[in-house]
Amino acid sequence: MEKRIERIEIDKLFGRFNYSINLAEQNQGISILTAPNGYGKSTILKIISSFASGDHYYFISEKFRSIRFFLSDNEVVEVIHIDDDHENNQVTVRTGSNITKIKDPFGNQDGDERLFVVERALPFLTRIGPKTWRHDRTGEIFDRVEILSRYGDHPVFRRHIKRDEWLEKIRKSIKVFSIPTNRLKFEEDFNIRGHVAARSSLMVETLAKEIQEKMQSAIRNQFEEGRKKETNFPTRLMESLREGIAPPREAIIESIRSVQAYEERYGRLGLVPHTGTTKQLNVHAESTENAGMLVLKTYLDDIREKFSLLEDLAQRLDVFCSSINGLIAFKAIGTSADEGIVVRVNDGEKQALPLSVLSSGEQHLIVLIGKLVFNTNRGSLVLIDEPEISFHPEWQEKFLSILEKIRKLNGFAVLLATHSPILIGDRWSSVIELAEQHLVTGEQLDLGAQL
Repeated sequence: MEKRIERIEIDKLFGRFNYSINLAEQNQGISILTAPNGYGKSTILKIISSFASGDHYYFISEKFRSIRFFLSDNEVVEVIHIDDDHENNQVTVRTGSNITKIKDPFGNQDGDERLFVVERALPFLTRIGPKTWRHDRTGEIFDRVEILSRYGDHPVFRRHIKRDEWLEKIRKSIKVFSIPTNRLKFEEDFNIRGHVAARSSLMVETLAKEIQEKMQSAIRNQFEEGRKKETNFPTRLMESLREGIAPPREAIIESIRSVQAYEERYGRLGLVPHTGTTKQLNVHAESTENAGMLVLKTYLDDIREKFSLLEDLAQRLDVFCSSINGLIAFKAIGTSADEGIVVRVNDGEKQALPLSVLSSGEQHLIVLIGKLVFNTNRGSLVLIDEPEISFHPEWQEKFLSILEKIRKLNGFAVLLATHSPILIGDRWSSVIELAEQHLVTGEQLDLGAQL
């Protein structure tokens, strides 16, 4: 059974802040976290993402007293540091009668030996201290818990990790999709088998590949369904002729227009070739008698049914292109089954531009919109950290309207963190102001101390 996170309560984040984040009223909308730097906006998104993804190692080193997740089935899951959790490098997770300790697998008697597994499994990390490593390409510094948090799915580490069934069941029931601030480069450290595939690529190029694969898959599916219909077309045609009830000519003409609109739209999106094969149908509709009308109707019904198989992807491609083209200047993007994303300048130049020449703002925009359109699912909670990165004020003003359009298309809820009042615009009723919560709880604590 799918569950939603309806509220999060955090006690003593960073040893200071108490927060209550109510998502129940916004489970079909957009909630906005805002506060000055240092109040934990991004950390709250990381907390939700880590809980939903099963990255419980993250909580070992994060500083807080307790975090409570209130779920839509009235279940409450608490992540808490109790007793000697800090000293033993662990964290407690509990709900009802279920309780488990998430422990650092490097922290037991075999820990020192396992530390050497890190270098063997992740050779792009260089040990710079007894239990500290540096990423050779990015320069990031990791301790052992941070390594587990980031690379815990590596087969070498999975062999040492026991996951409690009740906790896994909760994790699988929650759909959360996180979009981080880094939307320019994608670092791939190892593949599914644990073999190193150390490469860095532009995220916009990775997105283009994903769109290309989605389009090619949809086209193959449509082709296979078309082949199936072709095998029984004569039978269906003969049945239609036996019935002998010809549709009105006006209905056939309207059906032709509908098919031609499909062909024009899908051709523009790169889902079908620009052949204009349905234009010839206009002539047949004007000159054909009853039997011909029955043939045309059967043929047109087949075409429309095959086109309908592409409609879900076509809607996403439409929203993707129109959202971006409504913002960028001097260029226009399109989609193609061969390239995924095609960018051209608006001065008539036919040659497509390499994605690598786009500005950082344009790349951020394309990746952000692309992930929202193509990677989100109905009923999920989407986390977006600082969507305004590299956006000039005009883009910030328009972003939430675009986000709302995509949200309605895919049926997800949003929790985003931002510094930008320009981005928020007139949506202050959707804002959760962390600084105000801290001020209120601080005043309450001061009053309690005086009493």
